Amino acid sequence: ISDYQIIDTIGKGSCGFVKLAKRKSDGKNVIIKYVVKSLVLDGCWTREDNVKIPTEIHILKYITENFPHPYVLRLLNTWEDNYYYYLEFDSQNSIDLFECIDNRRFTTEAQVKKIFYRIVQGVQHLHHINIVHRDIKDENILIRDDDTVEIIDFGSSAYVKEGKKFDKFCGTGGYAAPEVLSGQKYDGPPQDIWSLGILLYTMIYGSNPFHTLDQIITSEVQFPVIVSPGSHDLMCRMLNRDFQKRPNIDEVINHPW
Repeated sequence: ISDYQIIDTIGKGSCGFVKLAKRKSDGKNVIIKYVVKSLVLDGCWTREDNVKIPTEIHILKYITENFPHPYVLRLLNTWEDNYYYYLEFDSQNSIDLFECIDNRRFTTEAQVKKIFYRIVQGVQHLHHINIVHRDIKDENILIRDDDTVEIIDFGSSAYVKEGKKFDKFCGTGGYAAPEVLSGQKYDGPPQDIWSLGILLYTMIYGSNPFHTLDQIITSEVQFPVIVSPGSHDLMCRMLNRDFQKRPNIDEVINHPW
């Protein structure tokens, strides 16, 4: 870390924090994520060559080196010391989707559709290479100046393996699917689809459709108004309480809306 000049702390999470830094070798601003080793959960490790590393790092390296995508976070470098894993990323002119929604940046359905379609393209790429994000939410989507997107924060991500279900809660309560919150074993992709449904609803209406975790488990989604038949149909499909009836990511991206 001595090769970087730390400028500011720009974020904090359950397992670490994120800083803006300047790389001393070339003066370039970068983002450095610090992951506290002792806080990485039991189910968030991947074994490679008889060495355990956090799944977040393994997945980001796998994507960056083998399957990069313009709408998915790219890992520049990673290293470790006794206390932290360090992950280095590009620093770009962008704001997160939470801020966009909070500032009511989206004034037309066409704007929402353009951004949401790009987010879905990024998630489709992940699902096609057997990766689930498991924490899709407005704060984990960056919007660049040119309206392209970047899916960030892979701390809850995992590899999908045939026949394997997940049994631990990961992600953010307000975006978690009913089957996850109720403690069932669950498939990863339908959880991402539910989160995308919450995300689209929030982009259109400015707030989450559910106010408590109990509501997510027990209540049907309510719509203040129907903005368009297409968006309403897509949200209803993605927010189906029966995960087996939710569309897969290809069906979402091919929806007429």
